[in-house]
Amino acid sequence: MSSLIIAAIIIASIILFCLLFIYLNKKTERKQKEKFLNLFNEAGSKYDLSFSSQEVLRNKILGFDDLKRTLLVFQFAPVESVICIYMAEIKNCMVAKEYENVNIGTEKKSKIETHLTSIAIRFDFVNSAEPVSISFYDSGFNSVYEMAELEAKAQHWASILSKIIVKDHKARA
Repeated sequence: MSSLIIAAIIIASIILFCLLFIYLNKKTERKQKEKFLNLFNEAGSKYDLSFSSQEVLRNKILGFDDLKRTLLVFQFAPVESVICIYMAEIKNCMVAKEYENVNIGTEKKSKIETHLTSIAIRFDFVNSAEPVSISFYDSGFNSVYEMAELEAKAQHWASILSKIIVKDHKARA
């Protein structure tokens, strides 16, 4: 009987240790997310922006100021950077997907399959400046299980921003 009690204590200790590890990991993630949101809000304050909508992704935060028609992107991985995009300067935006070919066959029988490497929103500027892309999914960074959700988010943001761009073009015409 004592061996059952010892086994129960060992199993309970292992479970407790795992739960403690999960709790500490979640707490660290929450603190890091709060830190990045504060940095994002500071960047927004520098541009005098007030965000009507935001999106928090794994490595960046997007915010849109509807009154000033400005998109702010704060990327914190791999390097912290801030991109401010004024919708008045944008000709169009669209979801762009990049693929690569992968050989999944053998040496004797080659079989090429396409593999989605990234999903991004690409902004083309009115003044023919170099297009800017904001990545939502990157196969080297995100899990394949996140692909559908991130593609839906990219489509959602692209449709919202496209409507604003069309309104701006009609207002100028």
